[in-house]
Amino acid sequence: MPNHAQRHTLSLLGGDNAPHCENRALRFSKFTDPALKDEGRRKFFDAALSQKISIAVLKARIQAYDEFLDRIDGVIRVYAKNESRLLLNMSSGVLENAGLSLERLTGLPFIPGSAVKGSVRHAAICELHDAAADQKAELLADIALIFGWGQDDWKNDLKKSDFSFACGDEFPVAKNEAQRLIGDSFGKFPKEFAGSIAFFDALPYEPQANDLEIDIVTSHHMEYYQGNIPVALDNEDPNPVVFPAVASGQIFGFALAPVPGCRDMELKNKAENWLRTALEHYGIGAKTAAGYGWFSLCPEISDEKRKAEEKRRDNERIAEQALIEKKRHDDELAALPPIERYKTELTELATKNNEAFVDRVKTIEERPDDEQRALIHLFRENNVLRDRLKTWRKKKNPNAGLLEKAAQKLGEKLP
Repeated sequence: MPNHAQRHTLSLLGGDNAPHCENRALRFSKFTDPALKDEGRRKFFDAALSQKISIAVLKARIQAYDEFLDRIDGVIRVYAKNESRLLLNMSSGVLENAGLSLERLTGLPFIPGSAVKGSVRHAAICELHDAAADQKAELLADIALIFGWGQDDWKNDLKKSDFSFACGDEFPVAKNEAQRLIGDSFGKFPKEFAGSIAFFDALPYEPQANDLEIDIVTSHHMEYYQGNIPVALDNEDPNPVVFPAVASGQIFGFALAPVPGCRDMELKNKAENWLRTALEHYGIGAKTAAGYGWFSLCPEISDEKRKAEEKRRDNERIAEQALIEKKRHDDELAALPPIERYKTELTELATKNNEAFVDRVKTIEERPDDEQRALIHLFRENNVLRDRLKTWRKKKNPNAGLLEKAAQKLGEKLP
């Protein structure tokens, strides 16, 4: 049987269909027989869809990706649940019309950033199409700045430019005004531009046990579609074909952010609005007209993540400010004479950690002379420490004797 993997490799992985291969992405790309049909095709999908890496590994991958996104300046996160099955990357699989968009390291289903950008752009173009004539130029400029353009996008050609399609008869006027607005932003209108907003891959919010399913499409007129008969009659045998799909009911995390050098930070808010519109009204992936790829927003998760991100950033700012304060404090200490520096450090220690301060007294003989003098000065000048020394003397605490011995050695006086 033809296969992308060598026979000895398949043997190590449990034989045909590589049942011991835990990574579904690897299975679909390397261990697939393009000639599989009917029951053989279904058996392959059954084996592929049932194999997954451990939940702990999947969660760790999602968490790592979340942390990566959270550290991008200006990132906006939107969460949405697919209310119907999702079809992505179908045409790129080894098996005909059986591709899946799977994260290569873990086999998690994901939505490529390019697919997200395409769907969001479609939503924006639809709004441009429905906009009033006097609003088209400014809206066209925003769309171009967010998503970018190539030279064909500005041609008055319905086949090559969806800008032209969306603006209709107003395109020449809208184009000139939009290019003027863009030129004012850039200083000079560029021939091509990649866009001001980056759209990131969307991974599941959390891994699901049954995240992939087998779907089916049935052709009832194969001979007709192949051109063998002129009329489609209901006397042909149906031909069911199975293919994999992302199961419904999963929450995906979408993210977008302004690229470095973005001139208008308001563009990301407009892109977010179009992202929400795209998810709820236009869908993502293949066969959206047949009900696939439709989403509902999950504002409660988006709010939760936003609050968590705000808290994380606040904590980072507090930690950064604490480091700045510590450095300033350390610099001030370093500028003091040695005895004064030790006195400042020991006073802080006595306030924050009494046990550690007492340990300094117990080990006074091991300390530098300047630190010993500083300790003695504190017990002489600080009322609280003076009372403590008096108590130690009454109770014949060894610490009092250590201080007196050090003071005698250094020629210092204790109260």
